[in-house]
Amino acid sequence: MTQSISITQVAYEAVALEVQNYFEAQLSPFDSYYETHILKSEFFQLCIKGQPAALVGVHEKQLMTLFMVRPAFRRHSQQLFQEAKRLREVYQAYLVTSDELYMSHALEVAKAVHMQA
Repeated sequence: MTQSISITQVAYEAVALEVQNYFEAQLSPFDSYYETHILKSEFFQLCIKGQPAALVGVHEKQLMTLFMVRPAFRRHSQQLFQEAKRLREVYQAYLVTSDELYMSHALEVAKAVHMQA
């Protein structure tokens, strides 16, 4: 069932603990280059029926750097990802392979994949 999703831009300070928890939850370490891109991103809260469902980071209006879905809303993750892609002028995603949910959604819509070390 399609849910109505509202999107609100939020300040980093409002989501800093959640982003830090995301960094710590990753199974494999990632470099400071990726972390810097996340920290320099604009952040958006995606809500379903007024409840925070996902957090998205967008760097320089074009690069999605973060896609976090709260566990209670995982079943809506595909729809949330589609909405996240519409933010700003997003046409690229930057992610770590240990984030399987984000990676699976990004690969579903990828036209090209460029790997880095």
